[in-house]
Amino acid sequence: MQVFKNNLALCVKLEDAEIKAMVDLAAQNHFEELMDLLYHIVKIPKDDMPVKHNQHLVIKYIMQQRNEILTLTRPDERQRQIALLEGVRARVTCDLIRCYRHYH
Repeated sequence: MQVFKNNLALCVKLEDAEIKAMVDLAAQNHFEELMDLLYHIVKIPKDDMPVKHNQHLVIKYIMQQRNEILTLTRPDERQRQIALLEGVRARVTCDLIRCYRHYH
């Protein structure tokens, strides 16, 4: 995980399949540490800079496996987590649409 922390150059080189594999591992093995890893590949805390492409993919793959991923949280937190994930997905989608409209 430390290799990705604050390493924008490495985070932007991640391929879709690699990000999917990380989410799959988190879902299958229920490792909270992998959720921390996902955090570090979607945002560079040092610069407070989001990595939009990675954010989109992580949200996409988490939403596909939300039942498995949400077992990483307490049962009483699951509904709140689902609402948060859906809100983030909606914001990322809106950001992508705005970006597309801006450049086309």
